[in-house]
Amino acid sequence: MTSKQQQLREQQLAELEAANCRVYTCERLRLHNLPPQPAPLQRIGSAGAAACAVAVAAADGEEYIASASRHVVDIFHALDGRRLCALPHDRTIDAVALSPEFVVYIMRVFDTSYVFQYALGKTVAYREVRARHCFHSVEYSPDFQHMVFAASYAETEAEERDADRLNAVVIWDACTFQPLQLCLGHTGPVAHACFSANGRNVLSSSQDRTVKLWTKDTGECLRTYLGHKQPVLCCAQSPDAKLIASGALNQVILVHDTKTGAALVAIFCVRALSMLFRVDGSLICGGDCFVRVWPAVVEKPAEAIILCTEKSVGSVATMRSRAIVAAAMTELVVWNNPLSAADAEQTAAPLQAGAAAAAAA
Repeated sequence: MTSKQQQLREQQLAELEAANCRVYTCERLRLHNLPPQPAPLQRIGSAGAAACAVAVAAADGEEYIASASRHVVDIFHALDGRRLCALPHDRTIDAVALSPEFVVYIMRVFDTSYVFQYALGKTVAYREVRARHCFHSVEYSPDFQHMVFAASYAETEAEERDADRLNAVVIWDACTFQPLQLCLGHTGPVAHACFSANGRNVLSSSQDRTVKLWTKDTGECLRTYLGHKQPVLCCAQSPDAKLIASGALNQVILVHDTKTGAALVAIFCVRALSMLFRVDGSLICGGDCFVRVWPAVVEKPAEAIILCTEKSVGSVATMRSRAIVAAAMTELVVWNNPLSAADAEQTAAPLQAGAAAAAAA
C-alpha cells in the first residue's frame, strides 16, 4: 500500500468512526494457514468461469448454472455438474444471467455491447441485439420480466458529449428486449446493477464512488449512499430491503441503512468483486481466493465463514438449497449451505417477516 493509499484509508476510517459507524478490520488470509472450513460439494471444470448465474428451469424444476469466460458460455446441471451445452464466441463475454427459460449474456465489441439470448439447451441464438451502450453487468428481476444493465459509453458522438449518458443504469423488458428506462445520475461508469428483492427498485454501484437506489418504473434516484473512497465494484440489498451492502476497489465493504443512508458497518481488508444477500439474510462476498459468508453482518461483522477456492473468485451465486456457487477462473466451486440449520432458521425468521412487509409496502 502506498503512502497516499494509506492516507486515504486513515481519512476514511476517521470519517466512518466520526459518523458512529462500526469498523472492523479482517485478518488477512493466507492459503497455507487457513482456519478449518467446509469442503466443497463439487468442482465443475469449465473453459472459464469469470461470472456465474443460477436459476430454476420452469419446465422440469431442475437448477442450472451458467458460467461465462472470455470466449464461451457453459450451461451445467447444478445437481451433478453435467454440461448441458456450450456457446462459444470469438469476442469477450462480460456477463451472464439466467431465467427459467433463457440464458442472456453480453459480448463486447470495442465500445459497444451485443446482447445474446438463447433458449436453455439450444445452441442457435434466439435473439441478438446491438445495444446503444457498453454494458458491464446484467441481471434479471425476481419475476424474470425485466433485465437491468450497468452501462457506460454511448452510441453517437452527440451522446458522448453528454456526460450523463455515458454512465447509466438501463432497464429492458425481458420479453421484447426493448429499453424501458434509463436511470441517469452517476458521474462515472456504472460497474454493477441489480434489482431489489421485491423487484420495484434498482441498485447500482459506480466508479464515481457512490451507490444509488432507483425506482424501476420512473428511473427516479431515491437516495445516494456515500462513504467509499475508491470505485465501487458491486452492491446488493437485503431481502427485507433494510440494508445495502457494497464493496470498493480499496478492499472496503460498507453496509448502509436503506432509509437513512447512514453507514452502519465498515469491513476493511476484504476484496469483494461480487456480492449478494441470500433469502436468509446472510451476506456473501467473493474475491481473491475466498468466499466469505456473514450470517449477521451488522450485528456480528467479525464472524464470517471462510470458503477457499484456491483461485481468484470473479462471481458468486446461490441456489434454492442455499448452496453457494463461486466462479473461480477455470472451474465452478459449489458448497452446501455453510450455515447450520439452527443458525439459518434463527436468521431467516425475522428477515422473512421484513421481506413480506417490504413486498406489501
